[in-house]
Amino acid sequence: MEKKYQVFFKGSFVSGQTTKLGIEISLDDSIFSFEVFKKRKTPARRSFDRAINLLQDTFRVDTKNKFLFYPTQDKIEIFIAKIRKIDRRVGAIVNAPLSARSVQDLLNISAEECRLWTKSGKLLSSTKVASARTKRTFTVTLYAPSLIHDLTLCPDTIESWRRE
Repeated sequence: MEKKYQVFFKGSFVSGQTTKLGIEISLDDSIFSFEVFKKRKTPARRSFDRAINLLQDTFRVDTKNKFLFYPTQDKIEIFIAKIRKIDRRVGAIVNAPLSARSVQDLLNISAEECRLWTKSGKLLSSTKVASARTKRTFTVTLYAPSLIHDLTLCPDTIESWRRE
C-alpha cells in the first residue's frame, strides 16, 4: 500500500505535496482535456517550466513532469510565495478571454450568430478591448473561457437559441 503524503500547496493549476524526499511540485494537466483549454496547454506548460527553472534551489525532474524541491526551513515562506506566483501565471494563461473567432470555432456557430447572441445578451462577453493595429481603432469582443466551456457541455442551449 502506497503511503499518502501531506498536501503542501494546492493552487488552481499547480499543486505540491511533501514526500519522503522533499516537496513535489506539479502542473495539473486535467483542465487541458477540455476543448476550450487545449490550445492553452503548451503556453501554460512553457510558463510553468520557465518559472520552475527559476526556482533551481536543488531539484530533479521526475518522468511524470513533477519537480522535487528541498527548501530549507528558513526559505519555506519565500518558496510558497513563488509557487503561488507560478499558479497565478498559469491561471492567467488558462483563463485569458477568447476571441469571437475562437468562440465560433468551439461552439460551431456562424459569425452572424455570435454577433446577434452577443448583442441580445445571450452570449455574454467578458470584455471589449480597443485595438489600433491599423490606422483605424476598433473594438474586439472577448469571452470568458469558462462560459464557453459550459456552452460546449450543453449544446442544447445553442440549438434553443437557433430555434428562437
